[in-house]
Amino acid sequence: MTDGLSRFTSDRRTREESSWTGEEDWAAGTAENVDVVDGNLVSRSTGGAGDIPDSAIYRWKFDEGVGTFADADVGGMDCSTSGTSWVGGDWQGGYALSYDGQDDYTEINGSNLLPDVGAVGLTFEASDLSNPFALFHDGGAGEDGTKMVWDGDSNLFIDVGNLSDFGGIGYTDFDFSTNTKYRVLVNYDIPNRDSTWYINTQNDTHDRANGTANTAGDYFYIAAKTPGTSQFPGVIDDFIIYSEQLTADEIGSDYTAQPWS
Repeated sequence: MTDGLSRFTSDRRTREESSWTGEEDWAAGTAENVDVVDGNLVSRSTGGAGDIPDSAIYRWKFDEGVGTFADADVGGMDCSTSGTSWVGGDWQGGYALSYDGQDDYTEINGSNLLPDVGAVGLTFEASDLSNPFALFHDGGAGEDGTKMVWDGDSNLFIDVGNLSDFGGIGYTDFDFSTNTKYRVLVNYDIPNRDSTWYINTQNDTHDRANGTANTAGDYFYIAAKTPGTSQFPGVIDDFIIYSEQLTADEIGSDYTAQPWS
């Protein structure tokens, strides 16, 4: 056994640690700045909110707090809002976008933003989970493109393809609750129809692979499939698109960059 080897007995944010002292017993202490991702202990960023993985190619913090436009914090693709309101609190930059699920949405001024292989991270707090909604849609005509959809029951999944041949690339049946913040991070591979889901860093993934992959898009909507369809009721914050799938450490950094985490 090696000096300094630590044995963790809890996966809570402040964990009980037993540290080998070189003697016959173990000395109790505490370990901070670590999280559990996929059953592994990973270091947590200590630089404060905003320290996210370097592979981020687009980011919208939604921290303006006023107006109908949201600047891109990474990537230069600004977006406009329609019918939304701003909510304050322990969100990224102190604000986030709130949607009533009726006729409001956010449109990013670009398309084909999702790389074929990468990751998406977003924070959401739903006010109602009883009806289907889309958290985003990188889409084309009709149903074409890639979207993250809640089925109105128990599954959150990503669909890819076109109207005649749609299919999923994995889903989570995590037990979401209303009026609760969740950080969803999905590592995905569209050509191979594969994804791994992390909810607040915890892996909760199930297979769902069929359909024809298709990333073609003419627009990018947040909180709706298209204006007036599958609209999301609740709050969305800190939407990030990564050019690479994230490692366990990076998933921890994405999560702990959130002020409420």
